[in-house]
Amino acid sequence: MKKLLTTLCTSLLAGCANHVCDAPTSPEREPFVVNGYEASYQDFPSIGAMVSPGGTQAHCTVSFVKNDLALTAAHCLEVGLVSFILYGYDEEFEEPCDESLYTIVASKMHPDYKESKYSNNWRDLALLLLEEEVPDVEPISILQPSEFETALRLGNMVTIAGYGAYGEYDYVSGSGKLYAADVPITGHLNEYEIMLAGEELTQGDACYGDSGGPAYVYAHGKVQLTGVASRAPPGSFYKCGEGTIYTLPGRYAEWIENTYQELREEYPLKKPMPIDQDTEAVAVNENWLYPSGGASCQFSPSSSNGSSLLGLLLGLYALRRKRK
Repeated sequence: MKKLLTTLCTSLLAGCANHVCDAPTSPEREPFVVNGYEASYQDFPSIGAMVSPGGTQAHCTVSFVKNDLALTAAHCLEVGLVSFILYGYDEEFEEPCDESLYTIVASKMHPDYKESKYSNNWRDLALLLLEEEVPDVEPISILQPSEFETALRLGNMVTIAGYGAYGEYDYVSGSGKLYAADVPITGHLNEYEIMLAGEELTQGDACYGDSGGPAYVYAHGKVQLTGVASRAPPGSFYKCGEGTIYTLPGRYAEWIENTYQELREEYPLKKPMPIDQDTEAVAVNENWLYPSGGASCQFSPSSSNGSSLLGLLLGLYALRRKRK
């Protein structure tokens, strides 16, 4: 869809799943994986989606850095009424269901985001604190600045992933399903942001609904989180395919940890469900809010059918987690 973007704003606000929501007041560019391949959360065991109640509409993508803390883009918090993270599924639900939905009890944008928005460095980063720990998630470590010189060289390949819309750069369809792509590092915008993809329109790229989604690198023997999807470069002609700017969370490690401690002190972690020691079974408590739903949750299973450049390395990473 060759449509000129006439707005000066190129924010990657979360996209509308299933094309059912009203068009935004300004045609802002939003990230989703195009020209990519279907993926599974088992390949990316730290990934999740910000969803509406019932899990039927994915708004943004997130990365777990702790069992009770996820990173996303600050602009994802501007959509409102998003209070859950979906984890453990490759796509959103067709019908409302509570299975694998985890309540966001508090969120925090970077304090300089609003003042920095539309400047060279947006500081487009936010924290999502969960009411309880996600038991099966495998938090990912963040690539630190000391590793940038080697890991983030121009031309190095990284893997991006997200629950946004999918298709080709000039034709996109659907959303809410996990897709991934292998893309090159194409620019260093400033000390806090990098550009990924965009050299060819047929390359993978992020777009609608992938805001906040991860960029992975393999460094020092493990897969690490190096970027958080923010926005398209200024002057983008196509909806997607001309590259995406990613925030480097490693530059904000101190802020992330300090803010997490402050939020967790204000919102104490919900205690684990008690275990009946005699039967070694989980005690029944109808007031407990652990996610549930089971077979009533309707979704179309998807499997990874693409060939990932980092697939082997990500596969080794995924094997270390306890699969459901």
